[in-house]
Amino acid sequence: MNAPLPLVSAEVDLRGMPFMPLDVVRLLESDLFAISSGDEFKAAFALWGKSWLQVPAASLPSDDRVLAHLSGTGATWAKVKTMALRSWILCADGRYYHPVIAEKAHEAWKGRLQHREKRDNEAERQRRHRNDQKALREQLREYGEIAAWDTPIGELHQRLKKLSQHDGPTTVTRTDPLPDTAPQRLREKQGQTQGKLLPQKHGLQRNDSVGTAPASGLLDPLAHDRSAPPTSQAHRETTRRDPLDGFKQFYDLYPRHQKRAEAEKAWRKLNPDLELQQTLMAALARHRQQDAWLKDNGRFIPLPASWLNARQWEDELEIGPLSACPAQGIVDLYHQCCPTFDVVTVLDTALRNLIEDRWREHEAQQDLDFWQEFFTTASLLSSIYFCGAACKPYLEALLSRKNFRDIVEGRAHA
Repeated sequence: MNAPLPLVSAEVDLRGMPFMPLDVVRLLESDLFAISSGDEFKAAFALWGKSWLQVPAASLPSDDRVLAHLSGTGATWAKVKTMALRSWILCADGRYYHPVIAEKAHEAWKGRLQHREKRDNEAERQRRHRNDQKALREQLREYGEIAAWDTPIGELHQRLKKLSQHDGPTTVTRTDPLPDTAPQRLREKQGQTQGKLLPQKHGLQRNDSVGTAPASGLLDPLAHDRSAPPTSQAHRETTRRDPLDGFKQFYDLYPRHQKRAEAEKAWRKLNPDLELQQTLMAALARHRQQDAWLKDNGRFIPLPASWLNARQWEDELEIGPLSACPAQGIVDLYHQCCPTFDVVTVLDTALRNLIEDRWREHEAQQDLDFWQEFFTTASLLSSIYFCGAACKPYLEALLSRKNFRDIVEGRAHA
């Protein structure tokens, strides 16, 4: 008689899911519970739990040595085997499958696929949202308006709609005075006919054969066309404004108070107007919340001058509540995927902090599926370089920053 097909397809992988549903009423009414001894029931229960994390889920290998290890019975496996494997079916792929656990595995796998789809859709939605927001800010910049990074996208749409009702884009407001490119009416120097027009380009006077201008190129302040519009109020305010206006508020809010003179120099060079100051302060408030600035007592916070010179307020940050790091779950995955490596006997503070550092580094690493793949890849290593010497891989060595990146990016080899 041919063996039946596997009850669970090969791609059903529930590793990283520490919870297996248990139908208590169904268990207590089962024949196994009624007729098994304590050791037999203990071995059966252990195999149920171990099968949940096998691939495919709800299956077990048909090797008695492996089953003795998985059930925790060791040398007494032969005595409890018959009852421990009650209801298990040996299928065509050479593995045992349990019908009830297979049923639960299918439900869990469906939920995992839905979760992955939801996660991928949310990531795509956020990516499109960021791109749309960036495009709107660029369009507003063409109209001379600089929007803060955290401006809601609805407000950006409203601003752009309002501005687009005008004739067209305007020049972005600059804080430095622009050269006057219009022809200037200059009074001729002594001996010249008054009212002679001298062409001028980019604010530099040209010498003509008809009339000579001063060699220094300075313009007579009385020579401007009195009918020309006066300088705008905004421009006059910009030129009169204190170049350190707003710096104190910025420096007080900045979490790292070092090299103030350089920060003042960078602020003068930037010479931000009121709108840009508001943008800087809003961006700084967000940067203060990012994990890179909060960890290690602010060790990785750049100097205020560096932050200003690099225009880091324009950096796009994704700051939000990080999911709690399941340090113990990650250690369990390490034990499961790397059974030949040294066992972690105590999850102390130092090791927990090391795990949390890797967890927080990137959104992709805040998923047990990622750690499942990481440890599976690491399990192929026979040695690893750590603390100046080659050694047998163990958890702390795998999680050091350099070794971790080498494994993730495929640079570590067995």
